[in-house]
Amino acid sequence: MSQNLTGQTDRHGYFIVGHASRPAPDITIPIRYSLRNGGAVAIYETYQSFAVGDIPTSVGLMSAVVHVLGSLSDAAAENFNILTPESSPVIQTDPSDLTGIRYALSRCFNSSLRVTREAFHPRLKTTRSLNDCPSLQDDVYINEVEVTKPQNFIPFVKDEFIELYDGGRGNTTLQYLTLVLFDGGVPFFGGFSRDVAFYSLSLDGMKTNADGYFVIGSSKLNQSLVDYQVDTSITPFLQLGIVGIALYRAPVGAFPIGANATSTSLVDAMIYVTGRQEAQHSLVDKLLPDVVGSGMVIETGSWLEGHGSISRCLGNERLNPLVYILTETVTPRKSNNCSYITPNFETDVRINEVNLDRDSFFVELFDLGAGNTSLDTLILVLYGPVLFGSKEEPRSILVVDLHGERTNADGYFVVGSASSSDKQITGNFRDAATGVGLYHARVTQFPGSSLPSPQNLIDAVIGNETSSNPLAGVLLPGQAGVSDGDGEGLERSVSRCFGRLPLDMFAFIPSLPTPGTRNNCSRQLVVINEININHENLAVAYQEFIELYDGGVGHTPLTGTVVVIYNGDRQNLAATVIPLNNTQTNANGYFVIGRPNNNFTADLQIGVFGQIIPDNKGAIALYHDDSRNYEVGMQPTNTRLQDAVVYGSQDTTPNAQLIDVFIRGQMQIVEDQGFLNGDESIVRCECCQALNMSVYKQSYPTPGRVNPCVPQPIITTRPPLTPPSSDEVFINEIAIETHFFTKEYIELKGTPSLALDNYFIVLYNTEGLAYFTIQLENTIGPDGYFLIGSPNISPPPHVRFPFTIGSYIDEKGGAVALYYGYASDIAKDAGATDKNLIDAVVFTANADMPVGGQADVLTKGSEQFYADLQREESITRCYWQSSRNNKDFTQSDRTPGNSNNCPSRDFKRTLQMKLTDADFDLWQNNDELLTSLRQIIIDGVNDKCKCGFTYHYIVGEVLLEGSVVYQADFLAFNTNQSSLIYTSFAEFVSDSKTLVINGHTYQVDKCVEECVPMTTVPAKTPTPVLSATTKNTLNGTRKGRSGNNTGTAVGVTIGLILFIIIGVVLVFILIRKRIICYNKDTRLTEEGVEYSVKPEGLDALEFRNNTYEPSY
Repeated sequence: MSQNLTGQTDRHGYFIVGHASRPAPDITIPIRYSLRNGGAVAIYETYQSFAVGDIPTSVGLMSAVVHVLGSLSDAAAENFNILTPESSPVIQTDPSDLTGIRYALSRCFNSSLRVTREAFHPRLKTTRSLNDCPSLQDDVYINEVEVTKPQNFIPFVKDEFIELYDGGRGNTTLQYLTLVLFDGGVPFFGGFSRDVAFYSLSLDGMKTNADGYFVIGSSKLNQSLVDYQVDTSITPFLQLGIVGIALYRAPVGAFPIGANATSTSLVDAMIYVTGRQEAQHSLVDKLLPDVVGSGMVIETGSWLEGHGSISRCLGNERLNPLVYILTETVTPRKSNNCSYITPNFETDVRINEVNLDRDSFFVELFDLGAGNTSLDTLILVLYGPVLFGSKEEPRSILVVDLHGERTNADGYFVVGSASSSDKQITGNFRDAATGVGLYHARVTQFPGSSLPSPQNLIDAVIGNETSSNPLAGVLLPGQAGVSDGDGEGLERSVSRCFGRLPLDMFAFIPSLPTPGTRNNCSRQLVVINEININHENLAVAYQEFIELYDGGVGHTPLTGTVVVIYNGDRQNLAATVIPLNNTQTNANGYFVIGRPNNNFTADLQIGVFGQIIPDNKGAIALYHDDSRNYEVGMQPTNTRLQDAVVYGSQDTTPNAQLIDVFIRGQMQIVEDQGFLNGDESIVRCECCQALNMSVYKQSYPTPGRVNPCVPQPIITTRPPLTPPSSDEVFINEIAIETHFFTKEYIELKGTPSLALDNYFIVLYNTEGLAYFTIQLENTIGPDGYFLIGSPNISPPPHVRFPFTIGSYIDEKGGAVALYYGYASDIAKDAGATDKNLIDAVVFTANADMPVGGQADVLTKGSEQFYADLQREESITRCYWQSSRNNKDFTQSDRTPGNSNNCPSRDFKRTLQMKLTDADFDLWQNNDELLTSLRQIIIDGVNDKCKCGFTYHYIVGEVLLEGSVVYQADFLAFNTNQSSLIYTSFAEFVSDSKTLVINGHTYQVDKCVEECVPMTTVPAKTPTPVLSATTKNTLNGTRKGRSGNNTGTAVGVTIGLILFIIIGVVLVFILIRKRIICYNKDTRLTEEGVEYSVKPEGLDALEFRNNTYEPSY
């Protein structure tokens, strides 16, 4: 085919002829034309026409490329030689190289039209952008850069240059290479970033000299040292600020002034910054996106008073800024001055102890005891996080020159802030230090805020680094820092205790500081305190765990501690190795290792599936050592052993090898799976003698808490517990989360300081089966609230759900139940029970879906609560009739740890409903009609508002004549809800043309207010909604239980009798005094006193620190 070209290239110089399916061709050709089987493309400047079948011609030929798939026939070769006589065609043996959608033939090695060398190679497609060309092993690289110093700036520009080097081969042709300078912003003038080209130079056709150098330099530089001169008579070509120097395999036309920086087709690049250090990172991200760590910007400027350059001294790797250092001399066309770099430098000096706190900072060096060792040529570099633009990264914050110093006679040398240090450091550090490096280098190689470098690094210690400050990844790849454990009132340092190898963080542990003397490698004794084995044939609430204990000291660092689990059924070999680096015991001295589960949160989670601790026989050993000395499959060892427990089952013989290695002369612990009706643990009952099997017993699990030990004989059942009164603690609020990140919680309310160690929560699903239990601990707060929930809620929960993601309370419905006893008494998938039940709430998110009959068992038959979970609200207790009563709850704003937000008269709205054909005399003497109407209104309003509207929202009911008008005050907990209830009531009335009440149909008027003149004087007082019962204390809170004994029971009984007698007398007196109008509308029931007329002055009832509004 042939195609006449019309139009013009785009603003970037590109013009595309292609299939319509390809991105926006300038000229479209039919899809039947393709070069996938080979052929040639030629561009001509001619008026000659070409017909199908014509042989190639060179007349008017501008450019051509020949592509051959497989082998080239002699006839084809003769024809194609006409197009590219001095070049071989591009021959492909694998058709997939070009027939896929990703690849194309790209010009990468020559800019001539009819190439003299193979210019095209299969590369990734880059339509209308720079070709993706490869770099070659013999490509030149950026070798040395000299930037005009600020003090030598205009008019003294004369010394700047860029030196390229081919590795010494010499006379290397720089074919198809372009040098581009990018402006990344000038920190002197605001720190803006542009990242666009301000200079480009085609190197195509040029070549290095016989020694391999090619220098692009200032026109004022000695011309014998320059291969290409840049006019710097007015301004320098290497400007100040942030500048990227990039070498591309691309034509110079691809980089006009203003072209964006890119890493495509990049051969080599480096970035420098001068002046202040607020460097932007966008240019680094564009030119060097694959550089690992933060070593990306080379800084120069005023670090030297005289001449100096950025010189490649640390290898020939391209696109790596860590190969450059700052030298004191410039060497254009000569070998770089790297004389100070001695890769084989050896010394016995090590970093021995470090305290990185700015107020008590010190670094102790040690020469392994040789004494009086010279520290010449050594420097210490302190690193810390420094903010660069919006990005924080590790940078040098202090450099200490050790030239002229020596270790003392014992081999120690201390650099620190104390006056007793061998070299005192004064002044405050700008940033908190996170690491220190010992280098064989000059101070000038680490100007202010230098990037961390592993080059010439002798030793390093990394401390409390963060994920945003990955210092270890640069200095000690594959290792992690060591926390010194400060912050708990005890000053600590990080000391070398496990070996003399340099660059080894496993050798360090937290310790008490000993600057200038032998390290204190002793540590607080930590022992095995409890072991719970999860037998696969036992459905238990607790899953397996190992608990360590430091005797109650608290916050004991565990770096250097290793737990090894040996399997007695697998030749006693190590089955699991658990290093505890960078962990510590909690404030009470406990540290729990366990699997993710629903009953407790492990300090260190291990494993997800299968068993971690062998359930038949084995041993758990605790070591104080470098964790790298232990591996799965190793034989048991007692070297550096700290504590161990050997166990077996009743039907296994004692394990002679494990006993001999760990507890020689003692008997292993025999674990009895039938010891308890539920789960059991091996618990330590005496602290804190290690390697003593006699201190262990079996009891129920208490991870992270005091072990439940009792005198001999060993208990076979747990002690019986008598449930307390439900008045002491009850469920007050439930927040259910439907989103991925949960903020759900259960709020209890009760007697302040009441201990909850013997209470537990059970969650039931919609089928009435238990799916989650959690044992409570600690006490109710002084404000009377206790929260169980996600760690994300505020205030933080007293007991938290094990995970922060996902929802524990089933959003479809179910029940939340509070029990007294042990969580392990209710197994997973057990049915609902009211044994030892304190309180419960049964709810559903679907009003049409009952929840598994749980209401009958858990809430004594009260109707389940409907919760609209589309709003971020909670199931809130606003009333008290009794525990286990769903009717005491409504839906309201979430108020964890605060008073519940309940319907209030402050937001009431007086509304009416008129039945136009009702008999007033019949209605005012029939309570059943009023009760039925009230329930119809409640259901109708809630169906409209979906706001948890219940009869608790309705107070002050009256029936007015005309024919029958129902009037009541509708409460709300805020203005918005009041408006919502009003709108819903109005819609319900409007939609209800008739109502069927107790089998009779009544017509409904459309009015909702002023159906008849409103009144506050009841024509008929309906049956009360809320009873003020004599069995409840109406003011104040009850005190906690003082015990369960006969004396207490007798005292309570006598007090109750006296209270009833006094109450009867007072009621009689009040009736006689006419303070209470006791008539046919007021009656004393078994449940308490029901008031049909509001007693004078009684606006609210206070009960258990909650205020309730009675209804009449």
